[in-house]
Amino acid sequence: VLPLVQQMLVDVRSSRADLSVLAEDLEQIERSLQTCRRIFGGMLTLARGTAQRVGQGDVHRAIECTLAILQDSLERQGVRLNLESVKGLPLIKGGQGDLEQLFLNLLANARDAMPAGGELSVQAQRSGAKVEVVIQDSGCGISPAHLSQIEEPFFTTKHNGNGLGLSICRSIIWEMQGDLKISSQEGVGTEVRVVLPMLEAASAGVGK
Repeated sequence: VLPLVQQMLVDVRSSRADLSVLAEDLEQIERSLQTCRRIFGGMLTLARGTAQRVGQGDVHRAIECTLAILQDSLERQGVRLNLESVKGLPLIKGGQGDLEQLFLNLLANARDAMPAGGELSVQAQRSGAKVEVVIQDSGCGISPAHLSQIEEPFFTTKHNGNGLGLSICRSIIWEMQGDLKISSQEGVGTEVRVVLPMLEAASAGVGK
């Protein structure tokens, strides 16, 4: 939201504003604020020790919506995107807002690991009775000492971070009866693997 607003102010003050571009920027800001509202709701849910247990989610749509939000910042940082997401993936048990929050946290982390540019790969596919999403970045990587701590609440290596991102991701995935694995090598990059049971499989108790 902030860079969009800043650019809009520059365009308006310099009399270079294009109404069609402003309208598109405002629509993007609205979508981003709606996502923020869901994120804060998720943080409150985590703090209360409860979680959303109903609903169904579309992984492909969640990834596309998240990348639309991050697209401008990825381009500004010179991050090349390689997306391989199959349409028509099975639905998973969990809210669509939770899915978008999950991927927003994970993809934003990957972006932040590449401040000087790099490559971001996102692959989503069916794997048996589950949907598997693999997110890889060519960023700075995570040291072995930090790798064992990154999912702990309030642990962060970011100057402006709050250390809740991965804790919320872990909580969302746990409620969806899924699994999260993170592997990383300093100076090479990080791979995050998310595995979520299909709606029918989760209802039958698979993955517990």
